[in-house]
Amino acid sequence: MPGIARDGRGYLLPVTLAAVLTTAIVTALYLGRGVFVPLALAVLLSFVLSPVVRWLRRLLMPRIVAVAAVVFFTVALTAALGLVIASQVADLGNELPRYESTLRTKLKVLRTGMAQTTIVDRATATLNELSKELEPRRGVERPSVSTTDARPIPVEVHQPPERPVDTLLRIVAALIQPLTTTGIVMLLVVFILLQREDIRDRVIRLAGAGDLETTTTALNDAAFRLSRLFLVQSVLNAGYGAVIALGLWLIGVPSPILWGVVAGLLRFVPYIG
Repeated sequence: MPGIARDGRGYLLPVTLAAVLTTAIVTALYLGRGVFVPLALAVLLSFVLSPVVRWLRRLLMPRIVAVAAVVFFTVALTAALGLVIASQVADLGNELPRYESTLRTKLKVLRTGMAQTTIVDRATATLNELSKELEPRRGVERPSVSTTDARPIPVEVHQPPERPVDTLLRIVAALIQPLTTTGIVMLLVVFILLQREDIRDRVIRLAGAGDLETTTTALNDAAFRLSRLFLVQSVLNAGYGAVIALGLWLIGVPSPILWGVVAGLLRFVPYIG
């Protein structure tokens, strides 16, 4: 057929370039995940908070004050939610031994009620009894052991008690990474919200310098629709989590707020990835 290389050498170079380009992009994303992940989260969060900033701007509030108020409220809400989740997790950890004993009791009752109800269970019980009969009885042909043999000395390893300073350092080391990521995300959110029009103008210069009016209208419309979508989705997810927490609280499930928050956050997975 005309236009198709018979030996395939005409397609070797584009395929190689595509493979190299794909490998380079994946490697760059993997190595730069410490920057790209906070940037992606900041962009999504800025889309959520932009309608609130615009609403405050309509109330004749300066942009800096509006952005500061929105970011402060977001940080305070996140911190309060984190404290509630931490307390719920602590309560759940304290109640785990009781849950374990309850589960063991339920499983024992279930096992007793279902014992010897099927042919497989009866056959298993019969085989267990036969295996016990075939085992050599204790005390028969036991080799003589000299009473003068030295008995092994048990060795126990005791860890020194953890000092309060060590506990504090361990907690701080565990919190450094999430706190750092949160700080970077909030700084990027403040920058994006303050320089929203400037960022838009730079994107217009890069993407559509030939038709500024059409490109500006398209970007504004896309930003408005995305902001409304993410804001509505956030409200729906928060309401979903609140309904789950309320329902679990009504039926007596422990730590209902924790499971409600988890249920609401899991609905963001398709958007955050």
